[in-house]
Amino acid sequence: MDEIHWGLIHCKDCSIQSRLFKLCLAASVYYIWKERNGRIFQQIGHDSTSVVRLILEEVKASMTSWRHVSRSATNICLILEWGLSVDLLCTV
Repeated sequence: MDEIHWGLIHCKDCSIQSRLFKLCLAASVYYIWKERNGRIFQQIGHDSTSVVRLILEEVKASMTSWRHVSRSATNICLILEWGLSVDLLCTV
């Protein structure tokens, strides 16, 4: 809950950091919920490493669709840390 509280305070803008936090939170909630339902209703479960991999893949795929992200040093570092091309960033 501390992470959600932190996000509510610090992620009110449209910065890439805020967008990334919100995206990670949403993907985590979705895939953990999906895993829970699979275990309860279909008796199909995956190990935690697989669930984390799915979350990271979803976040990375969603990030590739972002537009109008400025070429600040912070944004470049975040994009590179996620293994994406800086070509995603605006040249302006």
